Amino acid sequence: MNDRLMELLLKNEVRKLPENKKRLYQFIIDMEDRLVEKSNTVEEYLQLFTAYSPYEIASRHFNMPFSMIAKLMNEIEEELSERMEERCRKVRWYDYTNQLIGASSEKSKAQLFLFMN
Repeated sequence: MNDRLMELLLKNEVRKLPENKKRLYQFIIDMEDRLVEKSNTVEEYLQLFTAYSPYEIASRHFNMPFSMIAKLMNEIEEELSERMEERCRKVRWYDYTNQLIGASSEKSKAQLFLFMN
């Protein structure tokens, strides 16, 4: 399945999480994304990650022990992974790109897919 679709499915599954799990997951993912944006190399990212550990900051922010934050994140990621695997097994997608291009006078890089669950 293409990366964009996977991203959309993941966002949808994150929205379905209980509020406490969703807030923790989003907090840590947002922090990790900011570190990636500030980094030019993998080594630089690892240095920033060590200096500004999202788990450590989340531990203080949510007033929970580091070990609990790590355990919850592992549970959340496992849950999301299982849900994504299930969605991928169930989803059927149909490529309607040729019909789109056929109806259009101009050929483009646009693609049209119909996803059915």
